Amino acid sequence: MISVATLTYRREHILEEAIQSFVLQDRPDCEMVVLNDCCDVKYETDIPNVRIINTESRFPSIGEKLRYCFSQCSNPFLYRLDDDDLLSEGGLSIMLDAIMTNPGYDVYRAKSAHFLSNNENLSVSDNINNGNCYSKGYIKTIRKWDYSCNEDVYITYRNNARIFQFKEKTMIYRWGMGTYHISGLGVDKEHKDYLDVADRLGSDTINNYRIEPHFKNDYYKKIREGNK
Repeated sequence: MISVATLTYRREHILEEAIQSFVLQDRPDCEMVVLNDCCDVKYETDIPNVRIINTESRFPSIGEKLRYCFSQCSNPFLYRLDDDDLLSEGGLSIMLDAIMTNPGYDVYRAKSAHFLSNNENLSVSDNINNGNCYSKGYIKTIRKWDYSCNEDVYITYRNNARIFQFKEKTMIYRWGMGTYHISGLGVDKEHKDYLDVADRLGSDTINNYRIEPHFKNDYYKKIREGNK
């Protein structure tokens, strides 16, 4: 039912955690599609329902990269999960329940997300990326994708989408952790400084890298205890 679309660039140390959060969902009816456009490294995996696409060159913008990733997804609903974030415990089941009990919407999204700063300080986040799931039919109506900033606002709110929001949380939004928080800002000169930072802070991995999903911390336990 749901395809999790994940963009990544030069930071497999957190990508492996994002993939682990998908594996722990235990939803054989869902898939995860990871799009990597760092030409220095080819990610490999044999994890069921996880597919990694490695490209030979960078996309011109995050929007174009996201559009391509969505186009490679096979399910009718598309959940965007950036590689530095995690699905919450049971997050896909929560999203599927919202879709099945409230049919006919273009966008399904949680009103808030769990927020972890440097993987430690737990709070609640209320922003655009709380866990957004788009119908494939709606995504096909969007014509403009050449955004590298605020593309999430445009896709979610600027195309007359019918939006269903719910209170349960489906995502853990993370910040800090000694990494940058972009998936790549395209290739134009306007973003050169940001791209240089991404390349400097990113991993030094080259050639092939086999993905080994794991959590560095028991994030789900931390959230369960924080919600008591």
